[in-house]
Amino acid sequence: MSAVFNSPPAETRWYRQFWPWVLLGLPASAVTGCLITIWIATSNPDGVVVDDYYKQGLAINTDQGRSVRASALGLHGRLQLDADSGRIGVDLAADAAGAQLPPALTLRLLHATRSGIDVSLTLAGVAPGRYEAALPALAPGRWNLKAEAGDWRLDGSLNAPHENAVALLPLVQMVPAER
Repeated sequence: MSAVFNSPPAETRWYRQFWPWVLLGLPASAVTGCLITIWIATSNPDGVVVDDYYKQGLAINTDQGRSVRASALGLHGRLQLDADSGRIGVDLAADAAGAQLPPALTLRLLHATRSGIDVSLTLAGVAPGRYEAALPALAPGRWNLKAEAGDWRLDGSLNAPHENAVALLPLVQMVPAER
């Protein structure tokens, strides 16, 4: 007669089991996600945050003085982008009597979120009150405009590529003196 012996099932090694890999996979995926996040943060620095925020805060009063001066002169303008001719132009006018328009104008195009692509142009006077320069390639998005010469500045905002003409006005309007 033959005897049948029931032997216990063979133990499988731990690395051939399902649950140890699940339990090791969760922390491993968290470490991998953390390393990817660190890599993204270091390779794409935040251009909005500046190191000298205190100095920039103190400079606000100076900037407002330039806008007040533009308001006192009655300066206003209109910026026009002409993609066909590849030119950018500003028509400038002054309402105050005796206000002199400059021979050239500095125009700064400041991207709202990416300071690395900001552009500064010198627009030459081509006619009385008309200034032009070559149009640089502008990335899509919101651009803050600052047209300045001497002790005044005009501001505007452009949404490229959807707008091709915007008004340039003093940021701070003159407040009438109280009587």
